[in-house]
Amino acid sequence: MIWIYSQKVGNGKSFSSSPVAADGVIYIAGNDGTVYSVKAGPELQVVAENKLHEKIMTTPAISTGYIFFRTQNHLLAISGE
Repeated sequence: MIWIYSQKVGNGKSFSSSPVAADGVIYIAGNDGTVYSVKAGPELQVVAENKLHEKIMTTPAISTGYIFFRTQNHLLAISGE
């Protein structure tokens, strides 16, 4: 494994899920329901921070233009279109 950099997002918040990546973006879901979108590259660049307002304890899934988030009470399918 090659380490390019090591930095934290979320100011010390907790994370149970694994990061996932698609189309040059890494999605990191925090337990508090905040999803951080980080541009894949040689330095940390958070391009978006979205609050889903429910606890997330599972890894997001990506399939055919959608990213799926299982929150405490809902299953969300999000598309760029």
